Amino acid sequence: MTEKLGFAVAALMVVLVGGTFSRPASAAPDESAPVITPVPSRAYEVTLEVALAASPAAVWETITGDISGWWDHRFSERPAAFFIDARPGGGFFEYFDADGKNGVRHAVVLRAEKERSLVFEGPLGFLGDAVSVVTNWTLTPISGDRTRLAARISVSGLDREGNAEALAGVWHHFLVERLAGYLAAGCRGGAPCAAFP
Repeated sequence: MTEKLGFAVAALMVVLVGGTFSRPASAAPDESAPVITPVPSRAYEVTLEVALAASPAAVWETITGDISGWWDHRFSERPAAFFIDARPGGGFFEYFDADGKNGVRHAVVLRAEKERSLVFEGPLGFLGDAVSVVTNWTLTPISGDRTRLAARISVSGLDREGNAEALAGVWHHFLVERLAGYLAAGCRGGAPCAAFP
């Protein structure tokens, strides 16, 4: 008896709630009503190691401060400044104008240990999507005044098809094709480099 009564109450609630929130068939749709769209989400990591032809000090100088000489993805064709402020609470910035009032903060620096480790969090190329990207760079000296840079990029949130593969390709481009080439050519400090005509 109690089960039947509980079922009847639940059925009545469905009718009442449904009646309260349903719109008459003749009513026009409300164009200002919020739209809820489910999106797929997941988490994954991309890891990559590259041996660089420079000391940890030279690598640190190149991956912080002005990075415009080797980092070639920008929102502005000619940013006024493009740099990583490598201190806790600093950031990865692209200024569109000289006073820095227009631009992008690609990431915020979570950890900076000079010549050893840099960790920053920000969407980078996924700006505008509901995604969190934590980038962790670790520098280790190796023989012959060379440095190993180990990168671990942890991603969670909105997962559009092909994002993981695109991200892996982009990081290979930045670290292997651009950074390694920049340092191998003897370029430093954000200066233009003959390695990239």
